[in-house]
Amino acid sequence: MPIEVGAGARPDEALSKTRPEAAHAPDRVLVKTREGAPTQAVEAINNKNNARTKKKIQRNRLSVVELPRELSVAEAVERYEASPAVEYAEPNYKVYGEDTPNDPYYPKLYGLHNTGHSGGIADADVVDALEAWNDTTGSVQTSVAVIDTGIDVNHPDLKDNIWVHGGETPNNGIDDDGNGYVDDVRG
Repeated sequence: MPIEVGAGARPDEALSKTRPEAAHAPDRVLVKTREGAPTQAVEAINNKNNARTKKKIQRNRLSVVELPRELSVAEAVERYEASPAVEYAEPNYKVYGEDTPNDPYYPKLYGLHNTGHSGGIADADVVDALEAWNDTTGSVQTSVAVIDTGIDVNHPDLKDNIWVHGGETPNNGIDDDGNGYVDDVRG
C-alpha cells in the first residue's frame, strides 16, 4: 500500500533512493504554503485550476490537491509554485515499504509499530519505526547515544557497530585522554 509523501520536507531529498521519478499519483500534487501565508491561499489557486483540496495536514501547512483531468501534474506544480504564498508544490510520490526488521522481538514492540494488537490503537506508534526503517537502515556516519546503566556490547545487533573511543587504550588503568574517566573506551 502506498503512502503519501511530503509532510513538510521535500521527499526528493529524503527518499530519492526509494522511488523512481515516475512513481506518483497522476491526479494529485502536494502543496506546502509558506509560514504566515493566508489559510485560503491554496483554495484560491484551486479555484483558478478547477482543482480541490482532498486533504489538509495543518501542522505542516500541507495540502493534498486533486487535479482535474486536463491539468497535468507538471503544469500544476508550476502554477502552484508561481504563487508567493506557496513554499513548494510537487507530485504526490508513491512510496512502498520494502524493509522490515528481522529482529524476532520486533512484532512484540508495539511502540515501534502499533497494529492495534491486544486492544491497542492502530498506528499509535511512539516512533514510527517501520516507516523510518523503510527510509534508511543506518549509516556508519550516524552515532546513537544510549543513556542507560549499560548495554551488552557483545549483542549480535550491536557488537559490530559499537563506537570505540580512539583516545583511550583499553584496560591500561589510565585516563589516556584526560577527561577524568579511566578506560572509557566505549562511552
